Amino acid sequence: MDPVTLTAIGTTLLKAGPSIIRGVGALFGGSTAEVADKVAGITEVVAGKPNPQQQLEQALSQLPPEQLLELKNINTSLEVELARIDAQREANRLKDVQDARSKHRDHWMPALLTVGLFIMMSAVTWALFKLAIPNANRDLVVYVAGQIAGFFATGVGYWLGTSRSSKEKDLAREGSRG
Repeated sequence: MDPVTLTAIGTTLLKAGPSIIRGVGALFGGSTAEVADKVAGITEVVAGKPNPQQQLEQALSQLPPEQLLELKNINTSLEVELARIDAQREANRLKDVQDARSKHRDHWMPALLTVGLFIMMSAVTWALFKLAIPNANRDLVVYVAGQIAGFFATGVGYWLGTSRSSKEKDLAREGSRG
């Protein structure tokens, strides 16, 4: 098998991990399950060593051709399974965001946080122009000011961005139903 294919397979195997490799192999059964178990064992061994990718590719290159062919089938199924897991993870994240938005839709906290961040950002901006910063603290001040600016931008983004407009659409939709 060519080195590029072995590299791609090795990357997928290391990303999936031994338990998913064995699970996918069990779906096929027979000799494919045996190959999957063997490859999962190899993956377990090389995962804790330096350069696991290179060691895994070297071990895979030693497999007989018929096992390499079965490994290609396993790899294809692993890629599909990893894509399914990623999609499920993203769906769970989006569901969590939607749940938080629905539970806190009319809460006072976003407004209070935004006002607090505005006050902090104003104070930091004033201090940067009016106060002398000691050289020893310059990096710390830049770091803290950057963090506050990022938090402030997130707060402003809520009120001017899609979160606020989504909130208003939801309120309008509920009003038209009632």
